[in-house]
Amino acid sequence: MSDLFDDDPRKPAPPAPPPESSSRSRALIITAGVLLAGFVVLTVFAGFWTERLWFGSKGFQSVFTTLLWTRVGLFLVFGSLMALAVGASVAVAYRTRPLFRPTTPEQTGLDRYRDVVLPVRTWLMVGIALVVGGFAGASAAGQWRTYMLWRNGESFGSKDPYFGRDLGFFIFDLPWLHFVTDFVMAAAIIALIAAATVQYLFGGIKLQVPRDRVSGAAMAQFSVIFGVFVLAKAVDYWLERFDLVTESGSLITGMNYTDQNAVLPGQNILAGIAVLVALLFFFNVWRRAWAVSAMGLAMLVVSSILVGVLWPGVVQQFSVDPTEADKEAPYIAANIKATRAAFGLDDVEEVKYSSPPDLSVERMDALKSQLASMPIVDPSLSIASFELEQQVRAYYSVAEVLDVDRYNIDGEDRALVLGVRELDQDGLDASSRTWSNLHTVFTHGNGVIAAYANQRAEDDVSRPLIDVQWAEGRRDSERELTDLSEDGYETRVYYGELSPDYSVVGKASPSATDVELDLPPGTLAEGQESTTTYDGAGGVEMGSLFRKVLYAVKFGEPNMVLSERVNENSKILYDRQPGMMLEKVAPWLTVDSDPFPAVVDGRTVWIMDGYTTTDQYPQSQVASFDTMTKDSLAVPTGFQTLPTDQINYMRNAVKATVDAYDGTITLYAWDESDPILKAWRSAFPGVVKDRADIPETLLEHLRYPEDLFKAQRYQFARYHVTEANDFYENNSRWEVPADPANP
Repeated sequence: MSDLFDDDPRKPAPPAPPPESSSRSRALIITAGVLLAGFVVLTVFAGFWTERLWFGSKGFQSVFTTLLWTRVGLFLVFGSLMALAVGASVAVAYRTRPLFRPTTPEQTGLDRYRDVVLPVRTWLMVGIALVVGGFAGASAAGQWRTYMLWRNGESFGSKDPYFGRDLGFFIFDLPWLHFVTDFVMAAAIIALIAAATVQYLFGGIKLQVPRDRVSGAAMAQFSVIFGVFVLAKAVDYWLERFDLVTESGSLITGMNYTDQNAVLPGQNILAGIAVLVALLFFFNVWRRAWAVSAMGLAMLVVSSILVGVLWPGVVQQFSVDPTEADKEAPYIAANIKATRAAFGLDDVEEVKYSSPPDLSVERMDALKSQLASMPIVDPSLSIASFELEQQVRAYYSVAEVLDVDRYNIDGEDRALVLGVRELDQDGLDASSRTWSNLHTVFTHGNGVIAAYANQRAEDDVSRPLIDVQWAEGRRDSERELTDLSEDGYETRVYYGELSPDYSVVGKASPSATDVELDLPPGTLAEGQESTTTYDGAGGVEMGSLFRKVLYAVKFGEPNMVLSERVNENSKILYDRQPGMMLEKVAPWLTVDSDPFPAVVDGRTVWIMDGYTTTDQYPQSQVASFDTMTKDSLAVPTGFQTLPTDQINYMRNAVKATVDAYDGTITLYAWDESDPILKAWRSAFPGVVKDRADIPETLLEHLRYPEDLFKAQRYQFARYHVTEANDFYENNSRWEVPADPANP
């Protein structure tokens, strides 16, 4: 019956495909593969090379080079070590394979795999080693911060209270030692897996025999690898002792009673046991019997449970919990002291304030005098007035939260609420959103807008205090105010918080027509426009075809090559947000979330604060940076500069400026005594200028850093208490009041 369903034997076989068609298909596949690989390579190269050009255009080529070679060096060193470990393990396993294998179903089944592997065993070993080494190298390259701090670490000049080591050991050395130890353990595990696979494939491990399942050579190799792993684990146990001063507990961060009296001795015991077990494994190379070394390993596992888990739990439950306040008091005191030092709270002076209902004439006159120079206009509520009266065009805007600064105007110190009139391309009509308009016409903002934060009329009475009086901006149709600078200032803003992702500027010849829309002094009549051409030092020259292609690939835009607006004199401006720019040239800094503008020496500059942070300061309380700095004025920056959000040390290490016209970035050391800043200045020499180099005209506009103040405010809410018992009771914790305008 089954014959009924078979193909008709009389039916002729289908003709074989012509060899030309098969060759053509293979050629198409190969061509597609080559094109795809070429596109991937070109994309990666374009991203790398344009990044290099950006750093060069900003004068920070040394930062790019240092980061590049540090990462490459870490990749090569640790990638090579991992590849050698795996390759050597595979090679030893193959060379020590049994020459004769018993005839068993297991070995017969493995024969076909051995037949496949043997002809390509060398290439396979090299390929596996390179792949594993590549992953290890990539992981090591990501540890450039840890390596550079270890390489350039400084002494803090003070010691922790439990180990007597300089604080620099915990911040600079310990993280790198942990990485190296973890790397050795990972290499041992991967080498063991590779060796076991080869030994099993070639008969060194036989699972289906009653005895001698592991050959003597395989046992010796495994013993060495196990010994290396357990010895590295002994070092890891020893290093974990120091982690006790930075680990977070239920009560505080750092050492507590249970840690010092149970966990710390337990870590010492486990480290000693691990060393003994490692020696047993090394001894097993000659003895070649698993019994003793296996017992040692079992003892290590059982000890880690008893000493590392159960005993600390018993101490906590029966010794600490019944009298926790008394037992933890010395550790709480150490935590208070360290936290106040780590966040710069030691010098905070508490002043109790009360406001008695004194409405006498003398009291009111004194109050009026105090308010004369005090800003009372809320910068978070003034944006509507700024947008309504000073926006000028729909495609201009100001930041969501304005800034407050002080200027000397007519010999008087005046408080101002101010912002920058930046380009906001979201305000453009849909019909105007062509590539040419977005990237060659609408390229920049224009001018600073400033209102007196506490303006008073001539008679000091008739004008309401909250009336917005402009100090900088467009007053009438004739002229623009210039109270911020007697001789005027460069108003064009190409680098700002709202700048486009990229703009192509520059014209083909001096006589060519300007195409960039501008906003000169005075209000233009309806329908009239003014144009300009960027002639600043910033930007990357892109006149050559090579660079046009690179940027076309980077931004996915063929007009970079095709448009006549991109000529031999063109420059491209990109990565233009001040915070992002500072984070790129100083990736070791945590950048304040609120750059603020100032007019200094005829230039509009963005002023920013840069912080050095760590989560490794002994005994200091760890907290989320985002939580500490979040309030009603916080604006998401769109970029992340912290390797971790959890920190327990913070210093305002750097003051930085970005020129709003040409993008010049300048960094000045502010807290020159900060050891972490010293380490980074050693790693990147010449990047940060001395504090003495800050111009006097810039010093007048520097302010207390916002994010640092918020972090200090958050920690001080609890750490204003200096007595351990009061801290434990937590009955004197302060709370930041809610913003009445944004509860």
